[in-house]
Amino acid sequence: VYERRVANFGALHPDSIRSEIALSLLLLDRNKKDEAERLASDALAKAKRQPSGDRALLADALLGRGRVASGRGEYEEAVPPLTEAVKLYSTGPPTAELSGALTALANTQYYLGHVEVAEPLNQRLLDMDRKLFGEAHPNVGIDLYNLGNIALDRAQYTLAERLFGEALNINRAWYATQHPRTASTLLMLGRTA
Repeated sequence: VYERRVANFGALHPDSIRSEIALSLLLLDRNKKDEAERLASDALAKAKRQPSGDRALLADALLGRGRVASGRGEYEEAVPPLTEAVKLYSTGPPTAELSGALTALANTQYYLGHVEVAEPLNQRLLDMDRKLFGEAHPNVGIDLYNLGNIALDRAQYTLAERLFGEALNINRAWYATQHPRTASTLLMLGRTA
């Protein structure tokens, strides 16, 4: 798709840049981290050169760059683009894109050991995702799971048990019992005992 869009629209067209971002994330998922890094950086450079000042495109490119850096374990390098993406997405009403950017930033801060930063980001996510998607959506389950991890890290076992229990109910309803996300949540719930 990326090559076709470049051929049809040119490399600097917003649709081509968005395809390059998507391809970088796909390559990251396939553990082709160096190529993912190259494409994500290239897409960000192109988005910054857009004459229209397309804020949504820039936010998408920053998010892609931050996700790739975090996926490569380069957490310090991931924070600035993720923070900027959250700022850009936050200029309008809450959206799924803002939720994704906040999730990536909160996770990266957690991986850095910045629990005091990750916790309010995850709480903001939980409140926003409940409004955006409803109480039983998988994003809400992820938010509860992440807050449960923070509570467990702080030896707040009763709180962690409640949060993991709520996440487990969502994951069982959404994914069924045999899904890895359900199993992971059940394992974490067991750690609170």
